[in-house]
Amino acid sequence: MITREMRVRWGVVCCLSTLVVLLQACSFYSFKEKTVETESLRNVPSGYSMAIMPVVNSSSKAGMDEALRHELYRSLSPLDYQDVELEKINEAVVDASIQMKSRPNRVPHTAFQGGQLADSLLYADIEKVSKFLLPLYSHIMMRVKFNWYDTKSGQVIYSNVATIHNRRITIPTSLGGIFESLFMVVWHLRDSEVKATTEEFGKRFARVFPSHLSSESKPVGIDEIRVAAPSAVLKPGDVLRIEALGTQGQTCTFEVSNDVKDLPMQEEKSQAGLYKGSYTIREGDTCEAGVVRVHMKSAWGATDTKSKMDAGFRIEAGEPRTPGKTAEEIQKAAAQTAQGTGKKEEVQPPVAETPKEAAWRPASGKWIYQAGGKEPVTVLWDQLGTALAPSMRGGDSFRFEFEFSEAAYLYVFRYNTLLSLTQLFPMEGQDPAMQNPVPAGKAVRIPAEASTQGVGFTLEAIPEGLTVKEGILILVSKEPRKDITDLYEAYQGKVGRAESSVLIPELGAFEGAVRKERPGNVVKRIIFVQQEGGAQEPGPGK
Repeated sequence: MITREMRVRWGVVCCLSTLVVLLQACSFYSFKEKTVETESLRNVPSGYSMAIMPVVNSSSKAGMDEALRHELYRSLSPLDYQDVELEKINEAVVDASIQMKSRPNRVPHTAFQGGQLADSLLYADIEKVSKFLLPLYSHIMMRVKFNWYDTKSGQVIYSNVATIHNRRITIPTSLGGIFESLFMVVWHLRDSEVKATTEEFGKRFARVFPSHLSSESKPVGIDEIRVAAPSAVLKPGDVLRIEALGTQGQTCTFEVSNDVKDLPMQEEKSQAGLYKGSYTIREGDTCEAGVVRVHMKSAWGATDTKSKMDAGFRIEAGEPRTPGKTAEEIQKAAAQTAQGTGKKEEVQPPVAETPKEAAWRPASGKWIYQAGGKEPVTVLWDQLGTALAPSMRGGDSFRFEFEFSEAAYLYVFRYNTLLSLTQLFPMEGQDPAMQNPVPAGKAVRIPAEASTQGVGFTLEAIPEGLTVKEGILILVSKEPRKDITDLYEAYQGKVGRAESSVLIPELGAFEGAVRKERPGNVVKRIIFVQQEGGAQEPGPGK
């Protein structure tokens, strides 16, 4: 006879078993916020512009400031505010920091009053990034404080302290599973998971950030992105197919990288809300990690953007899988094959060649810097030009790493407001590895030799009382650029003999010549501030 006590025990056992199965490998996010909105927020007009300022990183985790800033830029862009390009913001911030002799991420909002940069400024301070570990549990926590200023009134119109937790609970179901569980909770704390937490933070913050779309405007949304790639490594001639599920009757585009964007998607007539698009990989296309981003826009201006990270492919710029055939011939062959089998297949027209970015852009490129004695920070190629390093001092260091899918000519110059211009690459007459052209598939490190102090080039201390604006120009070209080397040599010949009134326009002309758009050339610029003193970063708030 089954007693009531036995039934209770069996019920408890069943509940615990179910709980173990559900929590065996459970990972989840939680997000909370503390918001303060002012009356001024209700009066924000249509077309209000917003600049996302350099993020203050008060945490002990290096590199989080730029990671969060870029994610905020991506996540807040679909909202109904006018964006201000990060490169434009960086330029204004660096100039202001030199005038005020402060670090770029410490320039106050009062330096931009009057709305010349933007109608409003969004400041963020990463107060804490922490990791917590127990035998069967781990979590990553990030807490960020936000202040949103109106540049005309100088008042805070919105503030928030937002916190996200990325938790993982692992319960073993066997004796051997104990070691697997311990490994999983430790693996959960890796740097890539911290990056994923940062991306999720940006998305969730965008959902709670004030939006002023008309109540008559219907929201649009992307629910799911599907990616179909013929292989894990895509080469010229391969076709990448993208599907997106979302609000029906909208306009959709997708992008694969910063260079391949605004590709159209068509809504299926047989299934409302299903959008399809495809892209044929061209020679010169590169993408280190498969990331697909889909944009949706309505007729009344409502937008949504959704990204699929680690989509299971990467793109290598190399020899096509069908040698000797152009993109048009590949498309034609695909259409004939489909016709021969009786299977109807939509063939997208080839995308027109963009002269700004071409086949000789780096297959991989990195800028690695170390400032204030903190951990080295790596900035990838696609973020160069929009990333803003913290102020650097004597003893801080940096280096570059490049690799090209085909032979290329590389030029790297460093210049500053002290009217110094130095060529970092090529270094003619020295190490053959530091000369042009750079062979395909060969990794290039600048400087070539490892530094005994820091990560590469070490900055020398500048005179007391000075704050210097530093710039680095990176030019990648299919052909040698003798005009640039001639300009460089001409400038060096005038240094020490010409007055600053002559050198200033000469240096400006050199920068303009390098940055001028030209078919077969790719240019990136990095700017940062160097202050007097040694390599030590003042504490937060100082």
